[in-house]
Amino acid sequence: MRKLHILLAIAATVLAACSNESEMEQFDPSAWTTPLQVEAQQPATRAGLDATAFDKGDSIGLFLSGYDARYTNVEARWQGSAWSVLDDVQLTSEHTSVYAYYPFTSAASAGQLVLDAAAQTNYLYGYATDIYNLNPTARIQFHHAMARVRFQVTYKNGAQLQSLNLKGRNILASAVFSMDGFKFVDASVAAEGLTVKPAASTAATQYVDVLLIPGPAADSTALQLVYSGDKVFNFGIALDTLAMGSYYTMPVTIKEDPYNGHEYVDFGLPSKTLWATVNIGATAPSQRGSFFAWGEVTTKEDYSYATYKWGNGNSFESGEATAFYTKYCPQKAFGNNGYTDNLTILEAADDAAKVAWRGVWRMPTKAELQELIAYCDWAWDAKQYGYTVSRNGKSIFLPAGGTVVGKEIMGEATNGMYASAELITDDPNYAYELSFFNMGWTEGQTVARRPRQYGRSVRPVCTRQ
Repeated sequence: MRKLHILLAIAATVLAACSNESEMEQFDPSAWTTPLQVEAQQPATRAGLDATAFDKGDSIGLFLSGYDARYTNVEARWQGSAWSVLDDVQLTSEHTSVYAYYPFTSAASAGQLVLDAAAQTNYLYGYATDIYNLNPTARIQFHHAMARVRFQVTYKNGAQLQSLNLKGRNILASAVFSMDGFKFVDASVAAEGLTVKPAASTAATQYVDVLLIPGPAADSTALQLVYSGDKVFNFGIALDTLAMGSYYTMPVTIKEDPYNGHEYVDFGLPSKTLWATVNIGATAPSQRGSFFAWGEVTTKEDYSYATYKWGNGNSFESGEATAFYTKYCPQKAFGNNGYTDNLTILEAADDAAKVAWRGVWRMPTKAELQELIAYCDWAWDAKQYGYTVSRNGKSIFLPAGGTVVGKEIMGEATNGMYASAELITDDPNYAYELSFFNMGWTEGQTVARRPRQYGRSVRPVCTRQ
């Protein structure tokens, strides 16, 4: 009987061993898969505001290396207590790295985070390594991809900041960040600068957070602030080399500049008129700049009666407009349906200099043009094609840019036509202008009359503040 018990125990041991071997074969790691799980933590700050957690409904994007590129842009959404991976990501025994970015976009490319500075988004990136079926939870610590600059703007007299613009070689519009190599592989400079419009504030000091794409190197940067009444304050700043996750504070005090950063010459004229050093639309004194029809503030291709802003588009007699004008018309015979308004000086909204440069700048009057001719010396520059106008050791240059009649530029390099702000009262088809010419054998400068629909140069003036 005892022998029988021993035989039964041996048989049970053998059967148990066989059962364990079967289970081990069944749970061989190479033969089964596990769903990917995600845990994620934000950096200490987010978009310049204190935040340590994602909001419910936020989504991140995931890239898995390997796996035959099956999982190249998987969305995971924060449900409030856990992350939900929206694709069926099954991990095998193959070890992988999980790269993550925020915010999620369906247009993302594998392993790349596209940064758009204009969006002012606090882009985040993170990663987890050695993820596989026996270690299926990707614990991701996010990092900032952007740099943050906080401008501490102080101003007086209740001024309100409307926008700020940063421009320079180190101010980028967009860039591509490779999360595989953790480096920028492509970037483009913001040619027109990066403009940020802050929330309204009534405080004497306003804090404006600007998110910037890390630039290639420290560089001089132009900062333009637009504040109450469309006033402009320009100056240069030096930004350190920007790094991902870096944070800088830049104190700025707005000093009232009625000239909005534009240069001028004070000839000491009786009227105390100051003359700008460049034309509207030009960046150098030798450039002719933009052409404007009288009373218009934008450029166009066709400077004719048919396109003139303050006309009805027809009614011509001997090449001149009759019963035509809808503004700036002191004579019934020239007004549309007898319209008159007795306006002979351009209003601010129709003054090209005022609209373009704002502040105290405007177009000159007839008297100011006559004063420039009478009190200054005029010397023709045969190399730059224009006149150097000087007095008391100071000078400006007026290029001979010609005028536009219809679609054709006429008189370029020999004639200059500069618009005034003043209409000719007894014949409102015309406005006063500064007109000069140099044909080689003859030259002259005068205040002339010119059809108001023609395109002219504009040289701004102002009175010393």
